[in-house]
Amino acid sequence: MKIKAEDTAALIIDFQEKLVPAIADHDEIVAKAAIFAAGLKEFGVPMAVTQQYTKGLGETVPAMKEAIGAFEPMEKTVFSAMGCDAFVEWVKAQGKKTILVCGVEAHICVLQSIIDLIGEGYRVFIVRTALAPEWYTIRSMQSRELCRRGHS
Repeated sequence: MKIKAEDTAALIIDFQEKLVPAIADHDEIVAKAAIFAAGLKEFGVPMAVTQQYTKGLGETVPAMKEAIGAFEPMEKTVFSAMGCDAFVEWVKAQGKKTILVCGVEAHICVLQSIIDLIGEGYRVFIVRTALAPEWYTIRSMQSRELCRRGHS
């Protein structure tokens, strides 16, 4: 299964000022996510950036802002990005079938967003090196759930 830039969009979830410092190896994870975002920008892949309750958790961290370039964060107050009207409108308007996902709070916001995207018929790929906490710490139940729902 190939990923083609022209049929791909990306979802960057909640790399925020008050969330990121609480994560083990956060500097490494943010650095890898920034490289990922810079690559997406280079290939012209559209990116959506969410922020969970910005008033309490802060803005997107500077390293990610720099890598992404100009963007308007999509404010959410629910865990899944698919519960955010701005994101749902954006992803539908892109007309892409493949969504690359990275983010913070893999066991909550990332997981629920992925489950909902798959439920809506999108092909979802997780960028494990740009996921926090590290994918391997949450692999058990969540990865089985994703496989059950159609992600391998």
